[in-house]
Amino acid sequence: IIDTFNPGGMATTLWVCIHPFIAYTAIFYNRRQVIRKLNALASRMSTRTRKMHESLIKALTYHSLLPSSLCVAVIFFLLQQFNLARNPLLESTVFMSTTIPSVFNPLLTIYFVSPYRRFFKRIFCCGAANRQEQVNSSITAVANR
Repeated sequence: IIDTFNPGGMATTLWVCIHPFIAYTAIFYNRRQVIRKLNALASRMSTRTRKMHESLIKALTYHSLLPSSLCVAVIFFLLQQFNLARNPLLESTVFMSTTIPSVFNPLLTIYFVSPYRRFFKRIFCCGAANRQEQVNSSITAVANR
């Protein structure tokens, strides 16, 4: 159990709470700089390359936002630590919110990386439609005999 009232515990808790704001300020500043640079070079890029870079920037931005769910865990932990709220659901949420980056990271990767997206679409969406068409054509071929 962490005692947030001793200096070491307080410093750690403050760092965990303040660090994301510093990090996200730097992330969004750098994102804006990269977008400006890409816009300056846009006339020398093909449309495909420009779209690929835009997609990569968007993916990196969303991936960088995932750890912010840890702020939710810290806030709920502090509410309980200072006896402002007590609830078993709140206690569970502290631990469950720490798993959000692990769950959504692969989903975002599948969504933003086009080869992965095409593979999953082929398996889960279009693959089922193709199998159904093959079954229908086989049934039609058998019926026409």
